[in-house]
Amino acid sequence: MNKGAPRTLTAYLLLGLGVLGLLYASHVKREGIPPMPRGQKAPAFSMETWDGGTISLKMLEGKFVILDFWATWCGPCQEEMPTLLKLAREYEGTDVVFIAASRDDPSTWKADVGIFADTVGKDLLSHVALADERTDLQFKVEVLPSLFLIGPDGILRDASTGYASESELRRRIERARKAPP
Repeated sequence: MNKGAPRTLTAYLLLGLGVLGLLYASHVKREGIPPMPRGQKAPAFSMETWDGGTISLKMLEGKFVILDFWATWCGPCQEEMPTLLKLAREYEGTDVVFIAASRDDPSTWKADVGIFADTVGKDLLSHVALADERTDLQFKVEVLPSLFLIGPDGILRDASTGYASESELRRRIERARKAPP
């Protein structure tokens, strides 16, 4: 057997899985069924940040939180992340906090996110945290990307799944920020 055959087979398998994931996720629209109902208290979370710190919902009390579950291998996530970063830059210095909750493999997530940040902007790294399985389950994430908009009071103001355009994201964020507590 050729020494390169196992590596080639592995590469094709990973490519095939990526294509299947892209095909599945590309059919999901943000207007789909939200992962969690609006108006309820968002689950408490604590996640490791890319720089080795911790971020939690408790630490963000009084802030409006844009929590996006995504992965570097997710096609729609790759397409949407530059827009989310653009919005994060625009809201910087306000009461809005953006968290990119990575669902990449915990053993390689820092390297994977670091490589991805080379293409979309290193400022992504200041927003990235590792969403462990517990956090994923608490938020009932079944599709990537999944977006949660959490009010300063900790109440879930909006939740949606799948890719969204910049105008759709802006509309959702502004509507959720203006929603009464």
